[in-house]
Order: sequence, then C-alpha cells, then structure tokens
Amino acid sequence: MTDTGLPPDLPGEARPHYGAQPVGGAQPPAPPAYSYPQPPLPAYTPPPYPVMKSGGMSTGAKVGLFSGLGCLVLIIVPVIIVAVIGLSSNFSSLGDDDYDPWVPPDDQGTNSDNVEGAVESQWKSGDDWLTPPAGEAQPNDFQSGFSSPAEWLQYNMGADYDFTVVFTSDPDYNCGMAKAAPQPDWVIGCYNPDYGKTLFIWWGPEAIDDMKALILLHEYSHYWQNWENFDATQSAVDAGLLDDPEFNQDVWETDATCRVYVDWHYTELRYLDSYTVSPCGDTGWGEHWFENELLERGVQVTDY
Repeated sequence: MTDTGLPPDLPGEARPHYGAQPVGGAQPPAPPAYSYPQPPLPAYTPPPYPVMKSGGMSTGAKVGLFSGLGCLVLIIVPVIIVAVIGLSSNFSSLGDDDYDPWVPPDDQGTNSDNVEGAVESQWKSGDDWLTPPAGEAQPNDFQSGFSSPAEWLQYNMGADYDFTVVFTSDPDYNCGMAKAAPQPDWVIGCYNPDYGKTLFIWWGPEAIDDMKALILLHEYSHYWQNWENFDATQSAVDAGLLDDPEFNQDVWETDATCRVYVDWHYTELRYLDSYTVSPCGDTGWGEHWFENELLERGVQVTDY
C-alpha cells in the first residue's frame, strides 16, 4: 500500500490514543463565554460533483478522481459550554460491533482495502493534482507552539511532510467561504481531492485553539476518506449520493467528524460537536459505518 500518512493501527489495547497529547502542547483554557448572540448558521447545500467514469472524467478533461469535496465545515464559539462538555463520555461505548455485514469486494480476487485499481492509483500518483495557491497571512499562530497547521498535523497525526495546509478566505479554494460572511470567532475549512494532499482553512482572530484543531482534523478526515477509503467514496460518487444534500450532511460529513472523535480518539474536542454544521451526534459510528450506509441505500462498494 502507498504510505497513507496516518499512524498505523495497532492490535487491541496497544492502539495509540492520537488525541492524548494536549492540543498544541499545554492544555488550552476553557473557551470564553460571549455575551453577544450567535449569528445563525447558513443553510447547507453541497456543490455539484462531477461524475467519474472508469476512463476519466465525464467531461473528458483528464483521468482522475473528482469526489468527496469536504465543504463548509464551520464552527461557532459556544456561548455556554457546560451543557455540552459531558457529551464526550458517550463515546466510550462506540465501536464497530454493529457493522459486521460489510465485506470488501473480493469476488474477483481483489480486496478494496489492500489493492489499488487503475483509477485509484492514477489519483494517488498526484499527476493530475492541481497546484494550490500560496495562501494569505494568518491572524495568529494555529496553536501554541505550532505556527503552521501543517506542522501540527505532522506532529500529532504523522501527516506526510509534503502535506500542505493553505490559509485562505478565497471561496474558489476554501469552499465554505461561499456560504456565509465569516465571523471573527469562526473557523472554516475545505478539502478538495483535486488538490490531493492539501487542505484549505481560514480562522478569525478570536477563534479558539480547540476549534481550529477540530476543523483541521475534520478536513484531514475528508482526505482520509479519499485516500484510505477510495473505493467506498468513489462508489458513493458514482451513485450520485454526494449530490444529495441529506446524504452529504448526514453520512459523508458525519463520517468525517466521528472519525476524529472515535477512531483518532480526540474526545476532548467533543464538547464543540453541537456547534458545528457537521456534528457526529449519537450515530453509533464504527469501522465500516460509511460502507453500511451505502449498503442500506443499495450501493455496492466497487474496486476502482
């Protein structure tokens, strides 16, 4: 397998707690309470997704994958946090016991978890990835001890050193910026597989460190959906599911957020969940949850 840039899974109790280290070094203080009312969240509608054909894009522009845009991840600083801090305790019972029915497609001697098909290999080669912009000046450091969000990802998640995070408010790159006028305590991010190992993020000068970390990890999870779960992601694209606002919000975005808390064990960020437009909620998320959501809709995961 191509290097995923993620820490390897270890058996049993030896699995590391990726979120065990404090975010940004020292444990951040509790988010401040604000007296002004929160602006309402905008209505969410996903962008259209080009349909990928086995020989290339439907437009014939080039061979590659155009799936799984992770758009509009927007978080507001909570006014009152006491009511939501206790939600993190609910995650101790989440697992994959209820998701055994899914089996990777191997009826032709292949297994989508381990074998890359031609389409997947072409995308992962990076030959068709677009060049990201230089970005804009950040209003402050990403975290205490980490001026760059890319450095934080490399340190905390083992991201490849060629992984790029671009700070930008340009909606042509940061897709969430097109949905609402950003506030000084908001964080907005986007992942677009056209840019491969690049995330786009913006935060206001009053955004708290935990919120920045959650949004960055959510967008990194969208990258993971494409890199580690390519076949399921592309199967959803070909079935038109990512053009469906309900599926996009309730399954695609939920899968990205839940992975941060459950699979990567950043439960200390769970108190922000209800202040996102992409919450995990109480889904019972576990391994292969996304694939089973596809099966429930009659979509079989195909090797690409």
